Amino acid sequence: MDPNQERLLRETHRLAQENNRLLRKMRRQAWIGRIITLVFYVALIAAPIWFYFAYMSEKVDSVLRAYGVMQEKGAEAQGQYQSITEALKQFQERIMGGSATSSEQ
Repeated sequence: MDPNQERLLRETHRLAQENNRLLRKMRRQAWIGRIITLVFYVALIAAPIWFYFAYMSEKVDSVLRAYGVMQEKGAEAQGQYQSITEALKQFQERIMGGSATSSEQ
C-alpha cells in the first residue's frame, strides 16, 4: 500500500472515530436536556398544587365556610324582610279597612 494512501486511511479512520464520539456526546446531551426540561415542567405544574394543599387549602375552606354562612344569613334576612313587609301590609290593610267600615256606619 502506498504510504500516502495509508496516511489518508488512518486520517479518515481517526476522523470517523472523532465524529462518532461527538455524535454520541450530542445525543447524550439531548437526552439530558429533555429530562431536565421534563423535570422543570413537572415542577412548574406540581409546585402550585403542592403550595395549595400545604398552605392554602385550610384558608380556602375557611373562606368558603364563611361565604356559606353569609349566604344563609342573607337568606334569613331576606325572609325576615319579607315577613316584615307582609306584616306592614296587613297592618295597613287593617287600618285602611277599619277606617272605611267605621266611616260607613
